[in-house]
Amino acid sequence: MTKKERYDYPITVASKVIIRKGGPILLTREPQDHTWMPGRLGLPGGKVLLNESILEGTKRKIKEETGMECKLVGLFKIINILMPGKTIYHFVFIADYLSGKVDLKNLYSADLR
Repeated sequence: MTKKERYDYPITVASKVIIRKGGPILLTREPQDHTWMPGRLGLPGGKVLLNESILEGTKRKIKEETGMECKLVGLFKIINILMPGKTIYHFVFIADYLSGKVDLKNLYSADLR
């Protein structure tokens, strides 16, 4: 393996969100057919689409996975995940709940906790 091959991996950018609304933290369950972590509980979020900013993608994923409108208020941390053949950057944001009601029939998430 050459030096270039060791470091020249495709990069994936994704976001996760800690939604503040009272005390508990909202978790989503990934669908069983999800390639990343099928059936696992985690923070709402996901990959950014082509030509979409990290903030636009994060707001879109909140709506798709929870049905809620939220205001992003800050960046909590950035996680760099090195995997065989790829690098993933997870931007973890904090958001305040604004409005919306969960309707699992119309959401991407399999479950919310």
